[in-house]
Amino acid sequence: MKNLTTVILLYLTLLALCLGSEIFVGVEGVDSPECGATFNTSCASITYALGLAVPNDIIILLPGTYNFSSVVISKQNITIRSMYSSLSQPINRSLSR
Repeated sequence: MKNLTTVILLYLTLLALCLGSEIFVGVEGVDSPECGATFNTSCASITYALGLAVPNDIIILLPGTYNFSSVVISKQNITIRSMYSSLSQPINRSLSR
């Protein structure tokens, strides 16, 4: 039974890593290490959310106007989409060595 429990926990951990998580961004949010986990605790900027994101995460933009001069994307397989759109565009960056 202990081996089965271990296998199930390993499977769930790997599944969570593959699926990624959602990071919410809203114009009334606050950039902090705890931001983005829910609609009510959204980050304030796309740039900050990108800093928190890991591969396979989805950054969800709440309604609003986002002003920024540049966004540097240094990670692969991050998706940025609108909260109210079923369409999403993954951001792919090729790594040069």
